[in-house]
Formats: sequence, structure tokens, C-alpha cells
Amino acid sequence: MVVSQNPIDEQDDGSNIDADILLFVNREGDALQDGVRPYIERFTPVRWQLYWLYWNHTSAKCRSGIILFRAMIQTDPSKQPISPDAWKPNVMGEIEVFDVDRTYAEEMDQPAPLAEIGHVLVQRLNVIHTTEAKEL
Repeated sequence: MVVSQNPIDEQDDGSNIDADILLFVNREGDALQDGVRPYIERFTPVRWQLYWLYWNHTSAKCRSGIILFRAMIQTDPSKQPISPDAWKPNVMGEIEVFDVDRTYAEEMDQPAPLAEIGHVLVQRLNVIHTTEAKEL
């Protein structure tokens, strides 16, 4: 089968795959067949909607700058902190980076790193507030 840029338009609607699954589920003596069949029948349109979204959805760009808080302690040595360059296609403004000496999954939601993040946000909001007050 040739896959196009838009799989929702393909002749193959996935019914062969779903038919094979239903044959498996409906085999004689299967205790789950009554409970699984409705799920399988509802799954095909959902799957094709997800394919359509994958090929057609475009994320909106952030028109301003962002502040990127990066957890710098990595528990997996094969992974590195995300580069600000990874965000550039999605951000039109400046990307300001603040490194936090914590692990992401285990500690970024704890009081100490949240206090660091909050301190940076307060500073930035004060700058915005002061700038706007001077413009009035």
C-alpha cells in the first residue's frame, strides 16, 4: 500500500486490520468477545481521526518570547537537557534560558526549584509592569 500525505484519503480504511482483530476476538470460546467487539468497532473512526490530525494539524507559533526552565541534573546519562534551538521553530521572540540544578521528573515540582522559578517570574513581571507604567 502506498501511503500518501493524508492517510484519511487512502482507499484502505483499515477495515482489513479491524476484521482480522474481530476474527481473533470472536473465536469460539472467547470470554471477552462481547465486551471487546464494541470497542473494536468504535476504534476505526478514532484511529483515522488521529491519523488526520497527525498529518494536518499545525501548532500555532508563540508570537512573543518564552522563558525556558531546564532541569540540569539528568538521571539518564544518554539524555541531555533540551536545547533552546529545539523551541526556535515554535517561538518568534527571544528564548531566555534558566538552568535549575534539579532532575526534571523527580524534583522540578518541589518547593526549592519552584521558588527559583517563581523568583525569575516575579523579576520578569516586575520589568513588564514597570515598562508599562512608564509608557502611560
